Amino acid sequence: MSNRSSTHTYQQVINGLRWIVLSRVLVQASSWILTLVTVRLLTPFDYGIISMSGVLTLFAGVLIDGGLGPVLMQRKDITDAVMRSANGLLILTSLLGVIAVQFAAEPAALFFKEPQLQLLLRVACLQFVFGALAIVPSSMLASRMQFRQQAFTHVWSGFVQGIVTIALAFYGFGYWSLMLGTLISGLLRVVMLSVYAKIPLRPSLDLSVLRPYLSFARYTIGERFLFYFIQQTDSMIVGRLLGSHQLGVFAIAKQISHTPLDKIGDIASQMTLPAFSQIQHDRSAITEGVRRLMQLGAVISFPTFWGLMVTAPISVPVLLGPGWSSATLPMIAFCSVLPLRATATLLSRVVVGVGRPETSFQNQLLWPLIVLPALIIGVRYQTVGVAVAWAVSFPIMFAISTFRVAAALQIRWSNLLAPLVRPALAAGIMALLVWIVDCWLATHLPNIARLIVATIVGAAGYLGALRLVGAKAFTETLTFLLRFAGKGAGDAA
Repeated sequence: MSNRSSTHTYQQVINGLRWIVLSRVLVQASSWILTLVTVRLLTPFDYGIISMSGVLTLFAGVLIDGGLGPVLMQRKDITDAVMRSANGLLILTSLLGVIAVQFAAEPAALFFKEPQLQLLLRVACLQFVFGALAIVPSSMLASRMQFRQQAFTHVWSGFVQGIVTIALAFYGFGYWSLMLGTLISGLLRVVMLSVYAKIPLRPSLDLSVLRPYLSFARYTIGERFLFYFIQQTDSMIVGRLLGSHQLGVFAIAKQISHTPLDKIGDIASQMTLPAFSQIQHDRSAITEGVRRLMQLGAVISFPTFWGLMVTAPISVPVLLGPGWSSATLPMIAFCSVLPLRATATLLSRVVVGVGRPETSFQNQLLWPLIVLPALIIGVRYQTVGVAVAWAVSFPIMFAISTFRVAAALQIRWSNLLAPLVRPALAAGIMALLVWIVDCWLATHLPNIARLIVATIVGAAGYLGALRLVGAKAFTETLTFLLRFAGKGAGDAA
């Protein structure tokens, strides 16, 4: 691939990232505010039973798309016939998923010892249809790098979900407010994406045209199958052995700590996969692109998660209320390791984008060998033990998986991880500085003032530390941000 083509791709990424980040900032800011309001209107039981329903519905959701989403983004030879057939297959599998959940609802309620779960599951499975119908238009927009339309969809569907949830929670709908908000948002997302993408609406069941794409998709579906267990088995274990109340506490700690990770993963899926598919045959462009991606991810993720970690003892009771104080320690444990999980998420999208989905799939196979045994031991020590199990076991999985990714990308393992070191060191200095300042202020200021001071000190401390110990990362990130804001040309990828 020529340098001009590589530069054009990089500029497309910058332009697309501008829209995606803007939409994520708007949605995340409103989401946090709306979530904080909702948490005070609902109870741990409400969040617990929603998490129980998610164990089954997310599993079915993993299987419904057959791994076609990433394939449609990665391949450049998608015709109208392929889109119609993909739509037909997705509609068929989503309806089969709805039927399967109708039969599985009663056994699931018995497993979790929660009778109210049965009706909730029977309604919740409607999201399969909405999710399936969104896959083709969303993939097409990403493949064309039409990120502005995706951004508008994300903002409006997220805003509507929050407003509907709060309104229903205020009027006493309990956990139904969370479920109905999700369903209405999903319907709106399908409508907007379909209008923007302008894909053929008539589905087809001629699945023969999909055969060339299914060999790629089998690795994707396998990876998602394993990723489901990675994401949900802890909730299944906690819900089964500790009950809905403890699961609610665990779910809130996981939701708040993982929200930035989910956004990084969302951006990674929309940007990284199509961007690296454009340069998949240019080895030097891949190497430089990975270095830039790892560095930018580290500059963002380490201060974000470690900042949440060090301020959790203040932020949880202030923002969620004293009734959620037991979520503090699990949140700390999660945040300690989430920068590595964010990095792993980015790398998994890179290897899929360059046509090596088997590497990401093989990495997920490490989970039942390393993480699952730790979770089984950790549950003996309540929700804190499960979160700590994640924090202890994931770095081992991370080391092995990144070694495999480095081999697949033909990059030295040390070079792959080098961009993480200085941002991590700067974030460690920041966390220590925030802790020292907060210890001094603990007896002088109320909690809300302590949280504000900690946030200011953390932001200033991280910028200063990164400038001191990682001048190159600081300068390159600043250059990227200026280009992102349209203030400079920057250098070519």
